[in-house]
Amino acid sequence: MGRSGIGGGPSRGSGGGSGGSRGSIGHRSGTGRSGVNHNNFSAGRIPNFRAFRPPRPYVHLGGYGSPHIHIHAGGNGGNSPITIAIAIIVFALIFIIPVSPFFSSSISNNITPSTIKREPLPAGSAIETAYYEDTAGWISNPGQMEAGMKLFYQKTGVQPFIYITEEVDGSRDPSSAQMEEFSNTLYDELFDDEAHLLVVLQDADGHYFTWFITGAQAKQVIDNEAVSILSDYIDRYYYDASLSSEEFISKSFESAADRIMSKTINPLVIIAVVSGIVIVIAIFAVVTVKKINERKRQDEQMERILNSDLNDMAKDPAIQNLENKYSDRS
Repeated sequence: MGRSGIGGGPSRGSGGGSGGSRGSIGHRSGTGRSGVNHNNFSAGRIPNFRAFRPPRPYVHLGGYGSPHIHIHAGGNGGNSPITIAIAIIVFALIFIIPVSPFFSSSISNNITPSTIKREPLPAGSAIETAYYEDTAGWISNPGQMEAGMKLFYQKTGVQPFIYITEEVDGSRDPSSAQMEEFSNTLYDELFDDEAHLLVVLQDADGHYFTWFITGAQAKQVIDNEAVSILSDYIDRYYYDASLSSEEFISKSFESAADRIMSKTINPLVIIAVVSGIVIVIAIFAVVTVKKINERKRQDEQMERILNSDLNDMAKDPAIQNLENKYSDRS
C-alpha cells in the first residue's frame, strides 16, 4: 500500500498547542488527489530557451594584421555598444541568475525560508532508536527511507521518527485535539529523552494529516519555523507521483535538513549583487568595443591614406585647407 491518492495539491490548515515544554503543531492536507500537474516547473525541469541566441563574438584580421573584434547581435545595430550591453544583461538575467545554486535554493517554491542560523544538538543528545513504525503497510524498503532521515539526524543532532497510520483513535479523519493527544502519548511511549522529533502521518481516504512533536531539547534546533520547512517539503514530495513512499519520506527529511541548518539568502540580494557585476561587465564591454572600433577606424583611415594616389591626396579639401593655412603664414 502507499499514499491514499496521488493527484491534487495541498490546502493546509494547522493547529498547535503544547505538550509540556515540547513543541506541538499539526498540518492538514487538502482533499482530492485526482490530477497531479506535472508541468516542467513542478517537475523541476528547466524550460527550453533555445529560441534566444546570445550574441556570438568572432575575430578576424584587418589591415596590417591587426585583430578586430566584432560582436554580432542581429539587426542593424549589431556592433552598437548599447546593443552589446543589453545583450549581456539579458543573457545574465535569463541564463545565469535563474540557475545559480544560491538563487535556486532561495526561491524554492512554497518552502518556508530559514531566517536564522542554527547549531546542531551536541552528539549523543538523543538515545538512538528506530526511525519509523508503519501500521499502514507503506514501507517495503526501510533502508531507502531511513537514508534521508539519518542525514537529518546527522545535520541537526535531532533524531526523527515517523509514525505512519490510517487511523488515530479509531478515526480516519481525526481532529486536531485527537492528533495532538495521540502524538504526545506516543512520544512518551517511544522515547526516553527530549531530543527526538516525532512525525505522525495519518493518511486515509485521499487526504493526510501530520502532527509534529519536538522534544524540549530538540526545540533548540527544530523550532516552529523548522517544522514549517519540513512540513512544506512533505507537502511538496507527497504529491510527486514519481516518488515511492520511501523516496518521498527520505527526500523530505534530507531537503528539510539542508534548509533548516542554513540561512536562506534573500533572492533580491542575489539579484542585486549579480546585476551589479553584470552592469560592470557590460560597461567594460562597451568601453572596450568603443576603443576597438576607434582603433579600427584609425587603421582603415591610415590604410586609405597609404593606398591613395598622391595626386588624389593633393585634391583632398582637408589637405588643401592645411596647405592654404601654412601658405598664408609665410
